[in-house]
Amino acid sequence: MDLIRDLLGEEKLNYLGYSYGTWLGAWYASLFPERVGRMVLDSYIDFSRPLDIIAPQIPARQRALDEILIPYAVRHARHFQLGTSEAAVRTHMANLSPRMQHTIAVPLLLTAYKRDGADQFLEVIAIARELDQLFTTMPKPLDRATAEKAAQRLPFIRRDAERKAGRQVIAQRLLASYFETLPHPRREGLDMDFNASTYAAIRCNDAPASTDLTAWEKQLQDAAERAPHFFFGLYNNTCATWVRPDLKQPDPTPLQSLDLMLVQSQYDVATPVEGANAFFARLPRAFRVYVPGELERGLFPYRDRNCVDLTVTRYLLGEPPAQRETVCSALPLEQDARK
Repeated sequence: MDLIRDLLGEEKLNYLGYSYGTWLGAWYASLFPERVGRMVLDSYIDFSRPLDIIAPQIPARQRALDEILIPYAVRHARHFQLGTSEAAVRTHMANLSPRMQHTIAVPLLLTAYKRDGADQFLEVIAIARELDQLFTTMPKPLDRATAEKAAQRLPFIRRDAERKAGRQVIAQRLLASYFETLPHPRREGLDMDFNASTYAAIRCNDAPASTDLTAWEKQLQDAAERAPHFFFGLYNNTCATWVRPDLKQPDPTPLQSLDLMLVQSQYDVATPVEGANAFFARLPRAFRVYVPGELERGLFPYRDRNCVDLTVTRYLLGEPPAQRETVCSALPLEQDARK
C-alpha cells in the first residue's frame, strides 16, 4: 500500500476501506501515521485486539434475527407466510429437519449482510419449510428429479406471480444443496475452493489462533445452544492447525492521534457493534457516522444524501464534521418502504 502511494507521487494516502479493508487501513495507519491523509473505515474491525472474525459474528447474527428479521416477518405476515407472532416464526425455524437446517445455513449467512437481503432471508426459510413438508409426502428414498418437479408447485412459490421466478431459483438452489450433501452427510477431509482458501490464509496469517481443540469444541457447543442457526461458522477450525508466519500486529497507539472517519451500523453481522464501539472509544480524535436500527454492511454510499453520504463525502473533501459522532436514521426494509 505504501509502495502504491509512493508510485502515485502522493505524500499522504487517502483511503476508503470496508470490513476486512478496515483492518488493512488500520494496519497501514499504525505503521505510517504520518502518511495518512483522509481515511474512512466503513463497517470496521476493532484493531486494538487480535483479529477474531467468526466468533463475534455468531451472537451478532442471532441478535439481527431476533431484533430485526423476525419482527419484520411478523409485520408482513401475509407476505412472508411465517406466522403472525414472533413465537410462530421461531417455531417454523426450529421445526425444520436437521438436514434442511444444514441446507439453509449458507444461504442464510449470505443474505444477512444487506438490507435488501432481508426479504430473501425470510423467503429461504419459508421455502425450506414447504420443501420439508413436501419430502414427508414423497416415497423414500427421495428422488431429486421428482422433487424438483414437485417443488415448482409449492404453494409459497405459486402464491405470488410477481415473485414466482425468484422463489423458484431459491427452491432449486436449496434442492441442489440438499441432494448434494444427502449421500455424504459427513466428510473426513476438508476441501476449499479458491475463495475459501484465500479467506483462510488471510485470517489465519493475520492473527494467532488458539490450538486448544477442547476449548474450541466447548465454544462450538455453547454457540450451538445460543445461536442454533448460525454456529456452523465455527465448524472448520482451520487456524488451530495453521503454520503461521512470524508476523506481529503493529501497536495501534499511533491511531489515537489521527482524525479517522469510522462508519458503522448497529446490526452489522460481519463486524459487530461491540468491537466497533470499543475501537471508537479508544480513538479520541476519530469521527464516526453511526446508523442505529440498520444491518447494512458497507454503508457508504448509503443514498440518504443528507446524513451518511453528506458527512462522509465532506470529510473526504477535507471538511470534518463539527461533532465527534453523527447519528443517522436507518432506511426502511423493502416491505416497510411499501407501506
